[in-house]
Amino acid sequence: MCLAVRFQHWRFRNAFTFKEEKGKNILVECNLCRPKEKVLSTSKSSTSNLKKHLERVHAEYCKKTVKHSVTLLDLDDDRTLDSSLAVASKNIKLVQWQPVQPTLHQFSSCPSQETVDRLIMDFIIDDAQAFNIVEQPSFINLVKGLAPNCRVMCRQTLAERVDQAYENMKVQLKAKFEKLHTVCTTADIWRAHGRSFLGVTAHWLDINSVERHSVALACCRITGPHTYNLIAAKLEEIHAAFEIHTKVCCTITDNGYNFVKAFKEFANFPKTEGDQAPEDEEEDTVMFSDLNHILTECSLDDAATKFSLPHQRCAAHTLNLVAAKDAHDFLSTGPLALKMLFQSTIAKCSALWNKSKMSPQVYALFAEKATTQLKWNLFFRACSKMRSIPEEVLHNICDGLNVERLGETELTFLDEYCSIMEPLACALDILQGESKCFIGYLLPTISALQTKLGAVKHKLKCAGPMADAVLAALQKRFGTCFEDCKLILASITIPQFRMRWMNEQSAEQAYGYLLSETSLTVSETQAPEMDTDDDEFFQFDSCNKPSLGSEDEVFQFFRDGDKTLSCVLKYPVIKQVFITYNTPLPSSAPVERMFSIGGRVLTPLRNQLSDVLFEKMVLLRFNKGEVN
Repeated sequence: MCLAVRFQHWRFRNAFTFKEEKGKNILVECNLCRPKEKVLSTSKSSTSNLKKHLERVHAEYCKKTVKHSVTLLDLDDDRTLDSSLAVASKNIKLVQWQPVQPTLHQFSSCPSQETVDRLIMDFIIDDAQAFNIVEQPSFINLVKGLAPNCRVMCRQTLAERVDQAYENMKVQLKAKFEKLHTVCTTADIWRAHGRSFLGVTAHWLDINSVERHSVALACCRITGPHTYNLIAAKLEEIHAAFEIHTKVCCTITDNGYNFVKAFKEFANFPKTEGDQAPEDEEEDTVMFSDLNHILTECSLDDAATKFSLPHQRCAAHTLNLVAAKDAHDFLSTGPLALKMLFQSTIAKCSALWNKSKMSPQVYALFAEKATTQLKWNLFFRACSKMRSIPEEVLHNICDGLNVERLGETELTFLDEYCSIMEPLACALDILQGESKCFIGYLLPTISALQTKLGAVKHKLKCAGPMADAVLAALQKRFGTCFEDCKLILASITIPQFRMRWMNEQSAEQAYGYLLSETSLTVSETQAPEMDTDDDEFFQFDSCNKPSLGSEDEVFQFFRDGDKTLSCVLKYPVIKQVFITYNTPLPSSAPVERMFSIGGRVLTPLRNQLSDVLFEKMVLLRFNKGEVN
């Protein structure tokens, strides 16, 4: 005889006598109605019928047995169980029945089918699992063991659920974008298993908390050469699909030639230093193969007038070019003495690094002789790790591996190289942030970097010309940024910086920029209203109040010593300016993070996954925190 779990563990089950099972229901007899025989029917998974019977027929009796005026609606409270049963046992002779041997799942409520389906979906999307896992016997046995009464959806049903979740995600994102005025996007191209994908992410700031929100908009397949016109058409198509083409303040990309030219051609973006055309692509190559359906049968010249592509280069990528290209180009082509010193140092380091990867015995030697093992990762980090090893230990390692020792001058050069590159590495880490980093970080970061390099330069013995070359490269690539009033406004509205990173002349100019911007913001948000009262009508100085109020707010903001981001919430006009100019990110790193999810989905064993399904899986995983 199998009893329902719900009735078996119900605290008032002793007020009833079990009779028999009848399909999905059970029949019980009420002990409180005796000597009259009252047989009741209730579901195996619910005791609601029995509870209603107690409330309707035995209300007075229950009120007497429940202490502290506990109502009948609280009959499920376990604290009333002992007292109620005690009183009942004194007046009524209860018929006892032997319960069945409980199993593990009887001690806890079984999950519903809806819960199991949702958990399976989360598992497939979060862990980038293949769809056929739901048809694997081991997976089915796992789910059945945890939820015996539930079934496992088939592969076709799972695909339909993913489609539904994807469409629901798009609807939710469009609803979010409708309430926004400013959105920033990032874009890049990713290649895997012979296929290329254009990734686009969107970012905005919450108007109440200025908290950063990020979502993925697309990871769509692109075919043919990655020409500038194809990229421009795809970006505009994606922006229009989410109805944000008029709200995008800028799109952040790396310094790839095709991206730079796309924005230069369609957004009048001026060409600057660092534009490099790929070796395998001609500058003016045009690919029309995929543009017909993208541009809905309009010509490329007509499309150029419709595109809205404000551009901003990835500051982290530009700074990386300073460290990886400009500095090393100078060391390879600069003064002869420095060039020879650099080459000899690199040759000995390379020999040591190559030896370190030859066999496990070599790695064991490093582990025994030094606290860290040398690996070729990034040149700077490898050099830093090498210099963390004491000089005597490093010489012993070189002798043990039969590698020529580094001389005193070469070790000095490594020290000075690391002292120059360390501030660059720190600046890169700052600019590649996402949730707590804004475009306003760019100018203070570059300014602080220049100050640190200027201080280090005077202490160098060998690499002084290299420090000058890095400073010249920073000025070449970022010099015009310090004349951009938008970047200046973004920086001075961040409480952490304000105008502390500026000299007196620049601070005075920036203060004027902010006064003008806040006055304009106030005039746009506070339109004048017609007063009906005569006294109010003839207040001629009322039109000056918004500008005076904004000036006072700016003055108070700069006097405020609070450096936390929440400080801007105290100043409504400053907050509006902050959101307007700090919505962009200084880096396109978020789209790279999306591609890392794509690498988990499009594995070598799943390289036949369709383009559409791949995009849905990547976007659902990336956007999980922003959509339900």
